[in-house]
Formats: sequence, structure tokens, C-alpha cells
Amino acid sequence: MQVDSEEESNRSSIIVFDRELRKVLPPAIDSYNIGCKFGLAGSFSSSTLWIAKCKEEDDGTLYMARKTEIDKLSQTEMTNIQDEMKLSSFLNHPCILFSYTSFVVERFIWSIFPLYDFGSCHDLIVAEFHNGLPILLVSMVLRSVILALCYLHKMGFIHRAVKGSHILISSEGSVCLSGLRYCYKLDDVNEKAHCFPSNAVPLFPWLAPEILQQDLCGYNDRADIYSLGITAVELVTGAIPFSKLRPTELLLQKVKGVVPQLPDEALIEDFQCDISLSSSQLSLDGIEQTNDMMCEPHSIVHSTHKRIRSMQQFVDACLRGDPNARPSATQLKDSPYMKLVKRKLKERDCCTFLEMLRPISPIREFRTESLDGVKHVVDGIVESGDETWIF
Repeated sequence: MQVDSEEESNRSSIIVFDRELRKVLPPAIDSYNIGCKFGLAGSFSSSTLWIAKCKEEDDGTLYMARKTEIDKLSQTEMTNIQDEMKLSSFLNHPCILFSYTSFVVERFIWSIFPLYDFGSCHDLIVAEFHNGLPILLVSMVLRSVILALCYLHKMGFIHRAVKGSHILISSEGSVCLSGLRYCYKLDDVNEKAHCFPSNAVPLFPWLAPEILQQDLCGYNDRADIYSLGITAVELVTGAIPFSKLRPTELLLQKVKGVVPQLPDEALIEDFQCDISLSSSQLSLDGIEQTNDMMCEPHSIVHSTHKRIRSMQQFVDACLRGDPNARPSATQLKDSPYMKLVKRKLKERDCCTFLEMLRPISPIREFRTESLDGVKHVVDGIVESGDETWIF
């Protein structure tokens, strides 16, 4: 993956916020107080995560420090980390994870990230919300992920790893997409990718069928839309679709166009939670469901973004087998469903993340001992060996 200076200059007009506003942290381990171990770093078995605090700051800001043992990295993993660091310094969007600095100390690579004190959506499901997150929260989270994908796709990148464990949440209400090591750069807007993501076996349930097929047609940014649909089901139900199938069975189901259905309870809540406008309205944007909304997918390809009015319709649109029939990230952003979420957020006419995620407590204090005695999102996860804080 190459990001040259000429390309960066050509795309600079799309950058969302000024790099100069990002604080600079010292690239030296002696400049930090390292607290308790927080967990493992996903597919990097050689990486651990720690709470950290910069000695040069007096405001008590907490950070996440990732410590990676170089000797245990394969060549592919080393390349992935290098690519991730390049992207972290190049991409600038409030909904995309960035690192403040990275440096090598003896046999370890240290990377300093912002601390998202609720962890990932996967962590929340494992720790407390076994049957899925509140659907209003899911809608808010998905909107932020869509904004991140809009930016990535405009910059010519395919994320290729949208999933619950790559979506980080803070108690202040911010949502961030991580997993940049899986990104792939397209040199041309009409180009198709043909390479298979490295270390992709854990990603199979979320990957689009066109990626799994590995044929001559290749894939483009609409593969991320498919992953977004699977992620929506994961967050609403607490279960990962297709995760219990063998790879061949999984591919067959996806090629056949099987679309997971949300439970009735979720669909009822979709219309009756705080996101609805009144009890008399039957859809999230106040427009009644009509027969034309139940027609075949091929007949509504050109107006997808106008017809997405509930979570199940959102999932159905994202999981169409034909990539060309799926909406783009921009179309999803402009759908009535997401426009209402935006309005609710702007008007602050909804609960805060702290209220929706009770009884989970965010990590707000610097600690050197283990996180015991309080129900935090990481309770029981580190010990069981599950993924936590997947960067």
C-alpha cells in the first residue's frame, strides 16, 4: 500500500479537520506512566494494550498504549503495522482511529492511541449486552461508521474489516472506526481490487461474497457496505451471522443471497424507541410503509437511499448479493433513516451513551492495579482470552 506525497496533495481538499489541531506526544517511553494491562490487541497475538498517561501533561488525559513484541511478528504482520502507522498519520477524520506517535524501545513497538473508555461494541456485547445493544445506540454508531466509510472511500481506500470489534465508543458520545491495517488502496476510482486480505480467516463472517469468491471480477468499496450490514445485525442481536458455518458453507450462503433477519422485538423497538417521531407514525422518517417498498431489490436500485426507513431495510440494502445493487456510503448517509438519527443527535433528543450503556462503567481513572471491584467493559474478557480493544 503506497501513499505518496503527490497523491496526498491531490486529495488534501477532502481532509475533514486540520492536522495542526492534533496534539503531538513525545516518542519516548520515559515520557509516559504505564498503568494496568487492558487486554490483547486482536489478531496480533504479540500485542498487549495498556492504560497510559503522559508525564508532560497536567490534565490527566488517559491514552491507550499498544506494546508489540517485534520478534513474534511475521513479515506480513510487520508490514500491516507499518501500513497502519502510515494511514494513521495520513488520514484525518474524527470517526477514524489515529495514533499520536509510535516508537521502538528495545524489542518492542509502542503506539499511543486515544482512549475510547467504553471499548469496542464487541466488548460491550460480551461484557453485558449479550442479546444486542439498544437499537437507538446502534443507529447512532452506524451513522458514525458510515461517515468514516464516506471519507475512506473518497480517499480511495477500502476498509475490508468493518465489524463490531473495530468500532470504538467513548462515554462522551464519540464513535471511531479502527482496523486500518486491513485497508487497501485503489489507484483509480473505477479500479477493482483482487488481492485477498491477509490474516482474513477471523473476518469471514463479515466479508462480502465477492471478496470470498476471489474471481476475476474483483471487488470495490461496496464490499464495505456488505460488512456494514453484517455488523448491523451483530450489534442489534449480539450474534455474528454465519459465524458457526464452515468456510465453504458460509460462502455458499452468501453467494445464494441469504440475508439475516432481525428479531421482531428489534423491529418493534425500531419504531417505538426515542428515535420515532410519534406513536401514530409507522416508520422512522414518518412515511408510511407502502407496497412498493416490498418489491424486488432490482426494481429499487436507483432510489435505494430514498427507501431505507427501518433497520431491517438498512440490512437488506447492504446485504444485496450484487455489489452494484448496494447503496454507496454516501447514499446511506443521506437516507431518511440516517437523516433522522442526525437530527436527533443535533437536537440532543436522545439518551447519552452513559445512560444507554448502564450498568457498564467507562474507564476514567489511571490505574496501576487490575480492574477489579467495578463492572467495567473489560471485566472477564482478558481472563477468557477473547478479543478486547481491537486496534
